[in-house]
Amino acid sequence: MRELLIGIAVLLLVILVASVAWQIDMSADIEYSRASSVATAKIATVNFIRLPDSIAVYTFDFPRNEFGYELLVEKDTGFVIDAGETVDIRKGAYVISAHGSAMEILKNIRIGDIIEMDFPVLTVKRDTLISGIKRAEVNNAKVDEIIESKARELYDIDFEEIEKISLEINEDMDALKLYASSESAELGQIEKRLSDIWSLIDLKYALTLECYAVEGRGIWHRPNASAIDETTLDGVKEFAEYLHDMGINALYVETYWHGMTTYYSEALDCQHPRMMGFDYGEYGDDYTLALISECHKLGIEVHAWVELLSAGSYYGIEAPYIKQEWLYSDHTGDTSGGYIDPTNPEVQQHLATVIGEMVGKYDFDGISYDYIRYSDASYGGDFEDCGFTEHSVSKFSKKYGYKGNDLAYDIQKNAELRGKWHAFKRDAVTSTVKALTEIIRSLDPEMIISSSPYGFINDAYNIYMQDIELWLDNGYLDVVLPMIYTENTDSLTSAAAVFNNYPTFLQYTGISPLYNGDTIRKNQELVAAVKSLNISGVSFFATQNYIVEYPEYAEYILKALTCGSNREQALTPTSDINMVWDAWRGQLADRYERIYRENLSERESITVLDFLENAKSCVTVEQMLVCIEDFNLSLGDFDICAAHDRIKEQADYIYRILMASKARENRK
Repeated sequence: MRELLIGIAVLLLVILVASVAWQIDMSADIEYSRASSVATAKIATVNFIRLPDSIAVYTFDFPRNEFGYELLVEKDTGFVIDAGETVDIRKGAYVISAHGSAMEILKNIRIGDIIEMDFPVLTVKRDTLISGIKRAEVNNAKVDEIIESKARELYDIDFEEIEKISLEINEDMDALKLYASSESAELGQIEKRLSDIWSLIDLKYALTLECYAVEGRGIWHRPNASAIDETTLDGVKEFAEYLHDMGINALYVETYWHGMTTYYSEALDCQHPRMMGFDYGEYGDDYTLALISECHKLGIEVHAWVELLSAGSYYGIEAPYIKQEWLYSDHTGDTSGGYIDPTNPEVQQHLATVIGEMVGKYDFDGISYDYIRYSDASYGGDFEDCGFTEHSVSKFSKKYGYKGNDLAYDIQKNAELRGKWHAFKRDAVTSTVKALTEIIRSLDPEMIISSSPYGFINDAYNIYMQDIELWLDNGYLDVVLPMIYTENTDSLTSAAAVFNNYPTFLQYTGISPLYNGDTIRKNQELVAAVKSLNISGVSFFATQNYIVEYPEYAEYILKALTCGSNREQALTPTSDINMVWDAWRGQLADRYERIYRENLSERESITVLDFLENAKSCVTVEQMLVCIEDFNLSLGDFDICAAHDRIKEQADYIYRILMASKARENRK
């Protein structure tokens, strides 16, 4: 019986292979003008289970999982038209699906590449012109699908400008095809024209993002790291004006790093060497004062970005007052990482001194904690741990009754002991956050307190010893800027959604695609992902990646930011709540008149107009909350439609900001 079943399975596989050979044009007549081979691979199965470390082909929607990588290929032409963990099969196309080690072959294949089939071998070719144009056409079509969806769903985007760019793309594509067919066509010119078309497609995509009247638009900044020279007052003014042109409203400027301050610190009797010897005119030699003052003139908040526990000697820069005994080691005894021990009262006092001086000396809008964590504690491979000083080991031993002689060695062998050690370290980090927050609020209750923890909350807890949920539960922060430094939108939204579960805090999701070498298009895709969660802001890492030396590229970045999500200036959610309320209400009223009214019944329109009128009289957060709560109840009587969905989104958005504002007032 077993042999019979095997025989039947083999026969079925042969039939399926013959079937796919008939369905896929294995000799598609493609004329390559500038083709090069990209890859070759062997197909293991057809319309059958995908085997480990192998490639399968599917001509219909065969069951698969997300633990692979796939290409969607046009049958008639061989063009790759889609790629990802899973792709949806469609009429006139088939799927190439890989698992394990075979995935790397497929991941090197781009949309627009051409698949040649000579079963069981597939060959991948790439043509500078043909592949490039196809890739651009596929991408442009995907953007068009997004635009059509946005139109159906009544999003507030600039359709008129989109139409202009669409026409320009079509004209440029036709001109490129005509040029490429001429005998005088040059490869360099073809590539340049394709690049220009791609830029236009990226701008068209950027136009699909809504612009909010109230949202956090942050960016991290190391002084004098961007393309703008900040060693003079004119340079500082130029930098502030550029931020304003970008639509940025919250600057997180590195104020304490390498264990030193940007300004001359009387308390520490030192200054960061990168910031010495410059003249800022009316502000003297004080860069920090000049930057805050010039940004405030343009309505930009300035927050002190402070790197708290990463303060030791590294990068050839050594803080003069950091004591050797403050530097903790890893499990090998190495202290070169430059991290200091938060369990040490002297370290706690030192940080309190730095922060206290900073709050008293400058008109910062906020203090933002960074590097409030341990460097690493990973057990995925080779043993790693850190935080060992004479003081920390002694304190741990006393608390938990540890009597060994080598804690770094013992925690490798004893999971229970390791758990206690990590709890001990998390407590030390949390107590530092708590102590600094108490100091700041005692000195300036209006100060906005934020932190940029590791963005994946489980890793933050288990690897970097950041108990972020406890910080939020206890009200130690007003804003959280989780560093979710990934280019995968699913990973981003999954991680950001966790922080969004805390309605009494604001989130400005931290992203870093340009820092990681990705594109401004990816940047805007990540911004769109953040917006899809109704999150109140986003923060970019960092100015040196957005304000660059190459004028054409700098202009391209600026256009991509300002033609869509940042096309108008916005208030931060932490601004005066009456200004926030009026700005939000004004935008809703404008969208109602331009977009929603004709899609609502007379009864529904009256409800919206009554709300907008009643909202004018709200002057306290409590009144605003009641007004929104009543409005949300009335929205329940609306017919479910796109206009209802957009209005409900906006009501929920401002409600979250109001809740955070009320909670912040209570925390002061």
